[in-house]
Amino acid sequence: MGYLSRLIRRIDLVFPIMLSVIINYLWYRGLPIYAGDQGIFIGNGVQPGYLINPVLYAFTNYPYGFVPVNGSTSWVNLIFLPLIPFGNLGEEILSTILSTVGSIYLFRISSKYYSLLPSILAVFLYLTNWFIFIGFIEMPYIFWNITFIYFFLPVIIYYSLLLGDSGISFFKAYPIITVLSTYCLVSSGEIFPIAWLGFVLLIGYYLRNKIIELAIIILSFTIPQFYWIFSFASSIIPKLQNITNVSTTLVTQLSSSPLYASITSYLPSVTPAKINFIFLIIMSFISILSLLLTKHRDIKFLSLIWLVILGFDSISPFSPIEKFLVSHYAFFAVLRTTQFATAPFAGFIFSVIIPSLIKKYNLALITLLLVLFSIFNLPVLSGQLAYRVNVPSYFLQAINYLDHQQGDFTILVFPTVKYGWYSTTWYYGNNIYLYYSTHPILVGGIYSGAYFYLYYYKLNFLLYNLNISNKGELLEIYNFLLLFNAKYIIIEGDAYSNISFISLFYLPIKPYIQNLNYLQKLGWVSLVKTFGPLYIYKVNLNSSYAYYTNSSTIPLNENLSYILIPAKIKWITPTQLKISAYNSKYVLVTFAYSQDWVSNYGKPENVSLFNLYQSDGKELIIQDALEGELIKDNIFGLLSIIIPVIVSESGIVIMKRKIFK
Repeated sequence: MGYLSRLIRRIDLVFPIMLSVIINYLWYRGLPIYAGDQGIFIGNGVQPGYLINPVLYAFTNYPYGFVPVNGSTSWVNLIFLPLIPFGNLGEEILSTILSTVGSIYLFRISSKYYSLLPSILAVFLYLTNWFIFIGFIEMPYIFWNITFIYFFLPVIIYYSLLLGDSGISFFKAYPIITVLSTYCLVSSGEIFPIAWLGFVLLIGYYLRNKIIELAIIILSFTIPQFYWIFSFASSIIPKLQNITNVSTTLVTQLSSSPLYASITSYLPSVTPAKINFIFLIIMSFISILSLLLTKHRDIKFLSLIWLVILGFDSISPFSPIEKFLVSHYAFFAVLRTTQFATAPFAGFIFSVIIPSLIKKYNLALITLLLVLFSIFNLPVLSGQLAYRVNVPSYFLQAINYLDHQQGDFTILVFPTVKYGWYSTTWYYGNNIYLYYSTHPILVGGIYSGAYFYLYYYKLNFLLYNLNISNKGELLEIYNFLLLFNAKYIIIEGDAYSNISFISLFYLPIKPYIQNLNYLQKLGWVSLVKTFGPLYIYKVNLNSSYAYYTNSSTIPLNENLSYILIPAKIKWITPTQLKISAYNSKYVLVTFAYSQDWVSNYGKPENVSLFNLYQSDGKELIIQDALEGELIKDNIFGLLSIIIPVIVSESGIVIMKRKIFK
């Protein structure tokens, strides 16, 4: 009995922890969640290199290209590194920890306004509310930046509230608010403008009477963003421009009414659109009641902000301007799906304001709300919307085989998509090989980041539609295999178009097998392994990532083996390589063209999207010119986290000295 009473007294901890464990189990059930644009995957057999390498080296093989890129914000993903040993449980563990922290502090915030029962309801709404999962419906937990903001927001607001009420010293609240806000914003990516505005509005409200402290905090989490914004913008905007160019209809549809798009496009697979609209109307009505009936200034402010977010996501008065900006300027791509960017703030605010009505309608309203949420939120509570991925054993066996093959080479995966995500019978999204392979993977598709996607899509077409009597087609295949330094080809028999906007035209896979069998007769490839529906062919051509040549052009309609002599690369570091002297005028390096691969004799020329260096028979040393910038930006990122802590500790020490004096 005494033990039970102690548990009840600590209901502020017990209930959030228990509910977090239950909700996350319902969502994950011991498996990772993966879909859509997700760039993080934690599962059995995943290689940690995809998290570590972007922090250490200023280039990307995502999925192929050795392209110099300053991954100035890559350090934020190191939070996932300790989870790798947990395999399939890694994502569930992190999500449980984050949701526990967020719900505990949500309880503390609610306790400032309400009694015990309304506070319990607030936590329940926070972990199950329908609106926040609009941000995750299309891609559940895909953008961890949204997740970080959602679960760190209650901590940030709680200490802002305490500081505003003088319930805590500035030097104790400052590092918590600043460090968490900085981390959320650095990881926010393209939703940065909306995320920054949300933090400023909410923190600004609670610190409105402490202008100096507010100014210091806003400057402290804003200034550290400048170091990454420009490099991020320069790398991401071209990709976003490609996306908006090839999906104009979808973009304008989404930006005209983002919330409507979510309700009619993503949710109907689970609950009918009419029911979704009814529930949205109920939520809006309850929120309006909260705005009108509550007397507390904080709740009125939060209710107003929630309704503004809801209105902006539903039918924005600036819709024509937004559609123009989204369609013509990729920097505004976030406006096409504002419901995702605003979801963390809308979900947090909604869970705080709804219990305000309980003071007037008491237990009956609690019962009504719980019943409503139990019925309408069943897909959320049951985890029905989660895209769990159970990686097949045959996939892990294939990866293990390929990872144990020695040498520098590329793996080609077919079939591919020209635009959009990849899709198989067990997942859809960015090609999952990227998180497992220790060798560069070429998978094609704009969303997959393939720098040679037009070449690759052409190779895909030829391997599927090969006319063996057409010598020109055979020659093109031969040349592409040389230039990509392909040593293995995977034909995925489990490729499958499992959602409407993923079009895998090259199915079934039988034509690939037939044509590769013909290439096998020519001695170009050999079928070496099959793992379930996966066919693995070894390419038998003598290829490299570097070639000696006397030609300043790369004619794809000629046999390149006549003009290209494979050169051995000696890697000094992962971003510096040496190519020995040879009696040739040029050296061709088949990384994706970039002026940042600088040699000891200058920058390369762009020849058919590859790098051509004039060597005149001399030794070449090539290095990534962005490496120094990455080191500098990593230092800035580290300082943005450390400095607030140092300032806080210094301030506390000074205060203690004054007290003891």
